[in-house]
Amino acid sequence: MKLYYGFDSRISDFQTIDMLKVAMKNSKTYGYEIVFYGDSQSIDDLKEHYDYSVDISECNFQFKDDIKIYIHSNEDINCITIDANVLIGEPIDASYASVWFLEREHTESYDDMLEHFSKHGTKYHIQGFKNQSNKFVNTNLISFNDIHVKEDFIQGYEILKSFYLDIIEPEETLSEKGWNMSKILSEYYFACLLEENEINSAYLSDDHKFDLL
Repeated sequence: MKLYYGFDSRISDFQTIDMLKVAMKNSKTYGYEIVFYGDSQSIDDLKEHYDYSVDISECNFQFKDDIKIYIHSNEDINCITIDANVLIGEPIDASYASVWFLEREHTESYDDMLEHFSKHGTKYHIQGFKNQSNKFVNTNLISFNDIHVKEDFIQGYEILKSFYLDIIEPEETLSEKGWNMSKILSEYYFACLLEENEINSAYLSDDHKFDLL
């Protein structure tokens, strides 16, 4: 069994090296091998805490969830990506459902961000995108069991990201606001795709023990 962690010190992220050390050590107590995707500095900082590493120093990631999407693009279908703030309390059974996330979220906290996507007609260009919804999924854990769902989610993410970078960001300059755009590019859009395509999803928060740092 393997868990995949990702971290790039060049990108703004709530994760820290110390958090990763705690999380990796905790996951190993449940029999997991740790695969770490990181830049060269973080690979060196964590060298005693993972079993395998992949150097992403040559990658030009822009958003926090870019790393997770990259991992799932390169690994097999049974890959589980997990963030350092999630401390599992038991082995993860992700053998059912097409896709797994950490939990569901219902919030209107990101309406200001969504207004910019609505302004540029995103729903007319991106399949399944909704102008307004309070449904999100928490991508601090992602696992796919259906290859077609995995491919559709990865492709959709890349298309929406390109639309944002090419159309929205040049006019709105949202990067200057310091917003976490992964909230829309992955967590919001993935929830849209689940509803649009009636995808069978499951959530760690429903029936697994875990703590959050």
